[in-house]
Amino acid sequence: MASLSSLTARLPGRAAGKLSAPATVTADKAKFKGTLIAKGLTKSYKGRKVVSGVTLGVRAGEAVGLLGPNGAGKTTCFYMVTGLVPVDEGTIEIDGFDVTSMPMYRRARLGIGYLPQEASIFRGL
Repeated sequence: MASLSSLTARLPGRAAGKLSAPATVTADKAKFKGTLIAKGLTKSYKGRKVVSGVTLGVRAGEAVGLLGPNGAGKTTCFYMVTGLVPVDEGTIEIDGFDVTSMPMYRRARLGIGYLPQEASIFRGL
């Protein structure tokens, strides 16, 4: 499985060094307004590692897609960012603040949400 960080490093302007989060709480949070930074995300189910060390950064105004074969961990990464699935290792920052252990409803208040691809969760309606 290719590391997402190695893939994003190949894209112009997406080098891992450009995605670094603030080193201290006193850092200028304004420059991180509207950013999402996930570092080293790892998730295992029943001893099987399904996501290993994923790093992803999204700046305000950007649209980013995750591409990969079935079972590559795309959905699990998304679920970890939204808070639907807890992170085993790694951190998630929104606007420069660590939200890794924040529950899903609090992340929703920050503007992080999940809209499934299915148009209606009630297929019969």
